[in-house]
Amino acid sequence: GRINDKELNLLIDQSLQTLLYPVTNNKIYKKYYVSWVIKQDEFYKIQDEITNIFNENNIDHFYIKGSVLSKIYDDPSVRTRGDIDLYVDSKDFDKAKSLLLSNGYKLDTDNIDCMHHESVTKNGIEIELHFRMLDSDMDKNISKLYSDPFKLSKIENKNLYKMDDTYHLIYCIIHFGRHLRHGAGLRYILDYYYMFLKTN
Repeated sequence: GRINDKELNLLIDQSLQTLLYPVTNNKIYKKYYVSWVIKQDEFYKIQDEITNIFNENNIDHFYIKGSVLSKIYDDPSVRTRGDIDLYVDSKDFDKAKSLLLSNGYKLDTDNIDCMHHESVTKNGIEIELHFRMLDSDMDKNISKLYSDPFKLSKIENKNLYKMDDTYHLIYCIIHFGRHLRHGAGLRYILDYYYMFLKTN
């Protein structure tokens, strides 16, 4: 099947265009899918590189949002993402940022004013280095819940942690709510489907 330009633009706005080729099998949409097969591989390579750097330097960290969610899809390439999100404790933040900069990452000055992360880039990919899980203007009870997120996580590989599935789900719902205010974020509906299907 084929869809009209208005529908295609809506899917692109919602970062769902990669589903078109697997669902319709129409070669006209193959470019959207193949580009993400390649790009997702680049994202994973950078995640592995960051984890190696942090493990070698005893920086506790864990990934959140698309960096985790893409891996629970049947086909990770259909789950687009705009960046790599990871969390480090605020006490380790300066060291973590310095390590990335000394390993070829560049400071992204466009996002310097954010209240909960700073961004660096490598090979055209943005990495959001979170020193706080939520903005400081968030509801106090929810902020308190995520005040020490390593307590909500388990060690996966040396200094790499994985957040508990339930707390990650709640975090993603909070994040989804913020995206909806700007008219985007429907991709998270699929995320929830896979989270309930593939996690505990």
